[in-house]
Amino acid sequence: MSIKTIRTNTDDLKELRELQGKQRDDCIAAFTIHPSGKIWPFVSQGNTPPDFRALDARGHRDALDQVAKAFMCLPNKQFGGRAFIDEKGAFYRPGNGRPDVRFVEFEFAEVDR
Repeated sequence: MSIKTIRTNTDDLKELRELQGKQRDDCIAAFTIHPSGKIWPFVSQGNTPPDFRALDARGHRDALDQVAKAFMCLPNKQFGGRAFIDEKGAFYRPGNGRPDVRFVEFEFAEVDR
């Protein structure tokens, strides 16, 4: 599996953290990516409760949309799932004690002021 490189900046990562319904200690942000294209911020373990599915983060940040697109192109993620974002890029957790799988690496650009 090849790792996609996405250009972003530190302001994007700060905004993605602020979108979270619940903060996590293991990553900057986590999102459920649905096959319909919707992107829901992390609010709980397991399935996203229906009341929170209206909080579609799609279109909020280009980096997040690119992460979602790369996620849906993974061979085992065509039905969606949860993606985790850290300072290096994005990864998913295959479960059953297997290690995290990185599928996006971030390349940082200067922030225009």
